Amino acid sequence: MRHVSEKTAPPLPWSCLRLLVPPLRLLSAAVWETVQQKVVANYGLLDDFVTAVTKIVPELLNPRQRRLLSLGLRAQVSDSGAGSCAPSILGLIHTLLKDPEERRHFFQDVFPVTFGDKYSEDIQMFVEIFLLRLEKLLPVPNHKRGYK
Repeated sequence: MRHVSEKTAPPLPWSCLRLLVPPLRLLSAAVWETVQQKVVANYGLLDDFVTAVTKIVPELLNPRQRRLLSLGLRAQVSDSGAGSCAPSILGLIHTLLKDPEERRHFFQDVFPVTFGDKYSEDIQMFVEIFLLRLEKLLPVPNHKRGYK
């Protein structure tokens, strides 16, 4: 058996370094980038991920935070929109469920004007809470703090 020395072995490409980063760190970075860059097309997947994780570890977000994050993420996805000037929230929900044209109008025209930036800020806040609590739950060893 021949010994392969460092001189004869080809160097590993930089992309291989990603394998050394814990998967939770990579996933957290991808989630945070999705929210920061407002990649609305991925909000449905993000909501599915948060839902799956909070089913396993419900204390990551309280029920109110979970509902608001899910609503905010789903409301931002362009295909799921709708709207009406219903006198009550129940009337609005009923209209949004029944009429796809109203739903599209609400989420494309009414919702962004009324809730746009504030909703984005709230989504970022809830995702940040989620990620910080997830990281505390599954700590990664740190050379400065050991395995705490």
